[in-house]
Amino acid sequence: MTTDAGLQPERTALAWRRTLLAATVLFVLLIRSAVVTPSPRAFTGLCGAVVVLTALAATARLRRRRYLHDPADPRPIPVAAAAVVCAGICCTACGLLPPPA
Repeated sequence: MTTDAGLQPERTALAWRRTLLAATVLFVLLIRSAVVTPSPRAFTGLCGAVVVLTALAATARLRRRRYLHDPADPRPIPVAAAAVVCAGICCTACGLLPPPA
């Protein structure tokens, strides 16, 4: 059985697009939540979501450019981008989760 070496990188690029789309939908929902019930915690969550969305967009763009240049490019995403996404997710969670009792 033979497989096309370009399919896996294409699936990866499409997965980045889906992740970015899901993050955008969540960001819109967070904006709505912050408008309906404004609070400092909602603002913190919204700021964290902006960081995550920006980092995901930049990383997805980088991955797409690499795929168009060389579909078999094995380099992983930059560690700094992954760290920024993780920090943004933590900031968003701290802003949205209820404080401990």
